[in-house]
Amino acid sequence: MARLLTTPNLTEAKAVDLCRAEEIAEKHPVTVESLAVNIVKKMKKNKCKFCGDWHEFAKGVCPALGKNCKRCGGKNHFERVCNVERKKQKKRFKVKKVCDESSDSDEADQESESELESSDSASIGKIYDRSNSGGHVLADLDVFIGDNWQPVRCELDTGANTSLVGQDWLIKMTQQDCPELLPSKYHLRNFGGGHIPVLGEVKIPCRRNGRKYKLILQVVDVKHGPLWSVKVCKHLGFVKFCNSVSFNTPQSEQDFLNIHRIKAQQIVDRHKHIFDGIGKFSGVVSLEIDPEVSPSIQPPRRVPIALRGKLKEELRTLDREGVIVKETRHTEWVSNIVLVKRKEQATDSIRICLDPIPLNKALKRPHLQFTTIDEILPELGKAKVFSTADARKGFWHVVLDEDSSRLTTFWTPFGRYRWTRLPFGIASAPEIFQMKLQEVIQGLPGIECIADDLLIYGSGDTLKEA
Repeated sequence: MARLLTTPNLTEAKAVDLCRAEEIAEKHPVTVESLAVNIVKKMKKNKCKFCGDWHEFAKGVCPALGKNCKRCGGKNHFERVCNVERKKQKKRFKVKKVCDESSDSDEADQESESELESSDSASIGKIYDRSNSGGHVLADLDVFIGDNWQPVRCELDTGANTSLVGQDWLIKMTQQDCPELLPSKYHLRNFGGGHIPVLGEVKIPCRRNGRKYKLILQVVDVKHGPLWSVKVCKHLGFVKFCNSVSFNTPQSEQDFLNIHRIKAQQIVDRHKHIFDGIGKFSGVVSLEIDPEVSPSIQPPRRVPIALRGKLKEELRTLDREGVIVKETRHTEWVSNIVLVKRKEQATDSIRICLDPIPLNKALKRPHLQFTTIDEILPELGKAKVFSTADARKGFWHVVLDEDSSRLTTFWTPFGRYRWTRLPFGIASAPEIFQMKLQEVIQGLPGIECIADDLLIYGSGDTLKEA
């Protein structure tokens, strides 16, 4: 009745329609709650017999679609809903944990009880040393995959930071086109710096001396068998690091060291001129200047009062040794200096370095290809005895001519000085020093130059010959 009173322009036909609609609504009541219940009933999820989870039964929704069962090897279902009878449980061993200091993920981790039931287990056998013939150090490995034991020979690499295996090898051993891999956060690079694509990682349990380990290998898109890192080799007992060396000699260790100290001192006494003062290469060096660059005199940089005493003492020492001289005449180039604290010495001394920013822009550099470790390694194939020699204050061994020396004039609170030797800070100094050093060692066998260091080695088939 209230609806009829509030309807505008009510006619007899409209009143009849409204009354009939009210009668039908009273006979068939429909509420929002009943609609919601019907929707929930239609969207009710069922437990899936393929994955074991609750989800809507629709095509493509089940996560087990296209996956392989770890128990029976069948497709499109998970291990927890597999109806195949479980295999007999193997004897469980305690696992020794092998950690990798370079990452939070361990290459060898502790196994759980379910993982011990896995068919992928290994035992270590004989080791083959082929390093003398240019080969690798290998170890026999028996891997059990698919009810068959297959002998595998793995490579031991003490220069690798992580263990890896090629995808082709993994496919061949597991007899699966797409072996299941775990995500990996490693970014691998080879010895030359090239990128090695990582597809994932796989865990392989193995046995060694009555203990079980679970090795984590990075799966790479390269044709390669299993390779073990130095961390795994060490914990499995294939590599042992010795911090001391013993000799089968009648003398004690202290007597042996004293003998070699006496021999070293005899060498120093025999060649005193080499070890006293600062040496120098033969000849002088001229610094080449681009004539199109205008000379520059930098504004003098103030030296802190706390360092003036140390600077004055260092200037006296360098002047006494002939490394610098006082400059009183006009020079077209004047640079500032940088004071660097010497960390290698116990005394609180400083080193004076030139800061020739405008001068470096004008200098012509004698471009030189430096020797790298990769180029030296082939020469060290039979090397067994090594020594190293470091050039003390190497750049100061290079003598500058008069004109080049005037280019290195620098400000100090105690007047202007110039370098008679090649100073630290010159852009072309590394190339000049390297060329001089290579001239000295040219033709000498068993000596290689790397920067300002000399590697001296003895080669031979035996230690005595080396």
